[in-house]
Amino acid sequence: MKVGIIADTHDHMVKIQKAVRIFKRANVEAIVHCGDFVAPFALRPFEQAKIQFIGVFGNNDGEKEGLRNFVKTFGTIHHPPYTFTLADRKFLLCHSPLSNQDLRESCYKHDYVCFGHTHQITYEKTKKALLINPGEACGWLYGTASIGILDTETNKFSTMEI
Repeated sequence: MKVGIIADTHDHMVKIQKAVRIFKRANVEAIVHCGDFVAPFALRPFEQAKIQFIGVFGNNDGEKEGLRNFVKTFGTIHHPPYTFTLADRKFLLCHSPLSNQDLRESCYKHDYVCFGHTHQITYEKTKKALLINPGEACGWLYGTASIGILDTETNKFSTMEI
């Protein structure tokens, strides 16, 4: 299964729309958002994509009720950390990186630990889990907007600029 992974969109509609087009062209079957949507209108391109959507709130998501109500028709948004299964693989989705102790424990219980917040790409293999941060989709902080695609069959993760 191909999974699109995105984080820190921060209302940047042009980048969100571009990311969704890339996900659709890559035939991803699910989109995972690691938080910091900011406003409900930023979810519209995800709704229009008609791809399964799972997200968590980030520290800049002030309109939580509005975001949760908007996403109801096409997916879910949860308080982090959130654990779920896709393609028989166990995911832990959070916004902020985990503490060392939490990370060690999570890496033994999950196949993938996905997070955002740092706005920097991370792809690290531990004994069991892959730690994944697709970087910042907005490009506001470091000037490079990026997203990632995970293939759960091959365990390969690739990032691309948007």
